[in-house]
Amino acid sequence: MKGIIGKSGKHAIFGVGLALLAAMLCSCKYREIGDYAEGLARVQSKDGKWGYIDMNKNEVIPLIYSTAGDFWRGFATVAKGEGKYGVIDKSGKEVLPCEYDDVDRYFSSNVMTSCRIFKSKEKYGVFDLVKGKVLISCKYDAIDYSFFGNLIDSLIMVTMNGKFGIIDINEKEIVPCKYDEICSKNFREGVITVRINDKYGMVNKSGIEVLPCKYDKIDEFVAKQKAMNLIKLNDKVGFYDGNGKEIIPIKYDRLMQFNADTIIMVLGNRVTLFDLSGKVINTGTLTR
Repeated sequence: MKGIIGKSGKHAIFGVGLALLAAMLCSCKYREIGDYAEGLARVQSKDGKWGYIDMNKNEVIPLIYSTAGDFWRGFATVAKGEGKYGVIDKSGKEVLPCEYDDVDRYFSSNVMTSCRIFKSKEKYGVFDLVKGKVLISCKYDAIDYSFFGNLIDSLIMVTMNGKFGIIDINEKEIVPCKYDEICSKNFREGVITVRINDKYGMVNKSGIEVLPCKYDKIDEFVAKQKAMNLIKLNDKVGFYDGNGKEIIPIKYDRLMQFNADTIIMVLGNRVTLFDLSGKVINTGTLTR
């Protein structure tokens, strides 16, 4: 086949530019071509194997994988054989060997971008791809990296033997795995609400129960950046702070109003107005 010189002076074949021709030949060679991500695109051979090509359509990572994901921050999840997953870098090196039942993209937090959750024999752990080591051992029933949203203090909720706890990225235990539920989305003033059976309590970052799990309900409030907790026990309510200190005794029938400066509690037909420190401002009688 002879080349033809077009008006631009560049070679073409039947009026098709060389770059377009290369793309056409590339598409004929592969069953599927993915989008480019970080300069590499995953491609699938006719026999179903996956690898990667660069922007010049060169095969830079061999087509040996049963599945392959897009590159993200320098790494891509791949699999070999019957669903054994691992992670490769842009050179094709298996940073995390393809021997795990699953590998999941991990946190968006700057602290954790190089980390992946891996699964083996129904247990989960965390591997740091940059450091090349296991951060969290593969012994947990579940790792919930989304629970704390922005990963305050890089804390992670984990499950072991059906119980919930909290660890940090170095696997240091913050809250022991003994609770049926961790109810709060983050530590407010250093405490978090937990549940055992149908009773609620509060735990601080040292794992100490500042309020034991004996209360019927705990509702969290915030006023002037101060955490306040409405505690219910035996159909009576009161307020405690994050240190487990009583602000308003648990003897009222209900909370009538909570705002930025005051709290109104009701006992029978009596109304009591408190400031946020628990000091009584005024009292009155409900009228119907």
